[in-house]
Amino acid sequence: MMNINKKKLNKLKFLRSLSKESQNLILAHAQCLSARKGRILVEKGDSVGGVFIVLDGTLRVFGMNSRGKEATLYWIQNQEACFFSINCIFSDLLYPAWVAVESRLAEVAVIPAKIYSSLFTKEIEIQKYTFDNLAPTVLNLMARLDHKLYP
Repeated sequence: MMNINKKKLNKLKFLRSLSKESQNLILAHAQCLSARKGRILVEKGDSVGGVFIVLDGTLRVFGMNSRGKEATLYWIQNQEACFFSINCIFSDLLYPAWVAVESRLAEVAVIPAKIYSSLFTKEIEIQKYTFDNLAPTVLNLMARLDHKLYP
């Protein structure tokens, strides 16, 4: 991973509305990860050190049974944060699934847990962004489960 630069940071629309102090804090500590299709970025049981936000590309979050059969839980697209990474940093949990690059290439910003948590208490835009990402993912998961239970 490498430090995120201002050009990449500007891809995250919601961050532009943060105070300069908060933007500089993210710029100083956020990392950028680039990966190709099929690469596993996170494995079930990993400790995540921050919130993952897709800058470009698509990530697939999936579960796997003991026989190796995979089930997609949700996708993370441009400008979206990973629901499970947010949950892990606020609840001090290990990651409950796997994350793979679904697009040809993906670029992901990783905002360290301490920075994101700190900004969450101070910046209304971080709070709004967090909840704007959580609600659709939960609804999507419920719809997928409903479809599996009642085809």
